[in-house]
Amino acid sequence: EAKGPSRVMPGDKVTVTFAYANSSDKEFNSVSFKAQYPPNFLPDSSVPKTTDQAQSEWTLPTIAPGKSGTIAVTGSFASDARGKASIGVAVSATDKDGRVLLQNVAAYDTEIVEGNLVTQLILIGSADSQTVNFGDVLRYAVTWRNTGSSVLTDVAFTVHLETIPAATTDKGLLRWNDL
Repeated sequence: EAKGPSRVMPGDKVTVTFAYANSSDKEFNSVSFKAQYPPNFLPDSSVPKTTDQAQSEWTLPTIAPGKSGTIAVTGSFASDARGKASIGVAVSATDKDGRVLLQNVAAYDTEIVEGNLVTQLILIGSADSQTVNFGDVLRYAVTWRNTGSSVLTDVAFTVHLETIPAATTDKGLLRWNDL
């Protein structure tokens, strides 16, 4: 079984899970999972780790009768991705004669929302990097616009202010997390 979010935006982190189970009374050996990604899906990581650089293949030595598990892949869709996309997995096992037998194929479909959320942070009247002194009042504004054709819901913004340089010396360095 393959599961993931029903709607995503390009650039959002997406986690897709592939669930597997051995419901037979026989042990499966050399079980291979091969993910099938659309060209605009960019996988970052997986649990368990893949056996290839493309983050698309996993091999389990055995799956005992009655045992089950999941494979989770995290990635994102490229900025030009639009419309429906399908992510799937093919599962095969090797029998005692060394033959590779396809066991199952599962896929899940998602809609890649066309909305492009354009944001801008204005800090002390400017969108450029700012230098401030201790005690200065920080005024900021976040502006946004949906330039796509889909309605966006549950949008949240987080503002994180960072000091630069973060190391070298503590003299005159304001550490926001310590306030």
